[in-house]
This record gives sequence, C-alpha cells and structure tokens, in this order.
Amino acid sequence: MRKHHFTVLYALREQGAVSQADLGRRLGIDRSDLHLVLSELERDGLIERIRNENDRRRNVVDITAAGVETLTGLDRQVMHMHEVLLEPLSAAERQDFLRSLTKLAEHHARTE
Repeated sequence: MRKHHFTVLYALREQGAVSQADLGRRLGIDRSDLHLVLSELERDGLIERIRNENDRRRNVVDITAAGVETLTGLDRQVMHMHEVLLEPLSAAERQDFLRSLTKLAEHHARTE
C-alpha cells in the first residue's frame, strides 16, 4: 500500500463518502493520480464508487467494510512502528519530540 492509498482510505473513514472531485481537492491529489489510486483500491474491494443520483456524470466514493478493516490493521502497524522508533526516549522526551514535529508540520503547512 502506498501513501496515497492510505491517505484516501483514512479520509473516507474519517469524513465519510464524498465526490471524487472533492476528495481530490481535499487531499491535493491530481485527478489522474487519484483515478489510478481509486481504481486500485476499488479493484481490491477497499472502496466503492457510486454514481451520484443527482448528477450521473459524477461518482461518490466511499470506503467498504474491507477498507475499514484494512485501515485498522494499518493503524496497528503504524502504532507499533511509532513504539519501536520512540522506544529509546522517556515519556517526557517523547512528548517533546512529538510537540516539535507538530510545530514543524504546522509551520510548513502554512507556508505551502
């Protein structure tokens, strides 16, 4: 699974079904790249694309039960890797480290 796969699944789980165009804009993923990612996720049964009843030219994208299950497993793997990575740090050092990372991420998100 690649970064965009994880990002799409996570967004759908957290925010619910959304139009394909809105999903791409929200995640900052180019239309052609998103189409490929969605095709792969759909092929694997992790998302479904449903024709919008109000506008048949548009698709609504939603995560499937298999997608939620896959994402839950990935969440566990990520948490395990965080534990492995941060193992040498004390609880206070972990908090400082994560606070610093958050500060950096927020700064760079504002400057983009």
